[in-house]
Amino acid sequence: MGAVVALGVAGTACAEQSAAIRVGDDTVSEEDFRDEVEALGKSETALQLMLGATRTDVAGELGDDSFTQPFIGYMVQQRVSLILQEQLAEQNDIELTDAVRDEVRGQIESEFENAGADMDDLPDAFVDQLVDDIAIGQALQSADQGDLQADYLELAENADVELSSHLGEWNNDAFVASLLGQGQDPQGQQISAVTPPSAPQTAPAGGEGTEGTAGTDPGSPAG
Repeated sequence: MGAVVALGVAGTACAEQSAAIRVGDDTVSEEDFRDEVEALGKSETALQLMLGATRTDVAGELGDDSFTQPFIGYMVQQRVSLILQEQLAEQNDIELTDAVRDEVRGQIESEFENAGADMDDLPDAFVDQLVDDIAIGQALQSADQGDLQADYLELAENADVELSSHLGEWNNDAFVASLLGQGQDPQGQQISAVTPPSAPQTAPAGGEGTEGTAGTDPGSPAG
């Protein structure tokens, strides 16, 4: 059995230490990260559309509220990359308009409808974040502001990333290697930028632990 990943909500007494992920001055709270993991991890349609995975692929062994360590590692690495994407957009004065957000929201809604599902079944906060993530990515791709890809890589190389101890340790070299299409293990699997905790961790005050079952490919959400 792998490490226990605590995704609970930190108590008010430790609010200053309640960040699950820090990337420079930007943070993701324990609560927001837990909600993001649960929103995606419990939606069969979102998992299929976004990761090509199923609930069975990412579910842990402790019930409906547990997830595999590879899935948790994937979610951490993905959120770090999207924070860096947002930082790059800010550096280049790229701002999203309501019209852009509405267009992206419509695209997502259509994808769900085509899959026979309703986007409204997902939490509003998750959908809002997803809309912004996709919209920023599209804006950067269409921007004519020099070599943004090189700028993003430079941001990644110099990223100051910290994880809450129950999520594991961040390996920035592995992260950069993944962006360059490098860093595979002998089986050809991408090495994750997140090293799982070596022992079960205690959940923050007010929270419950979430199991992470170690897999052969920590970088793959399906394990």
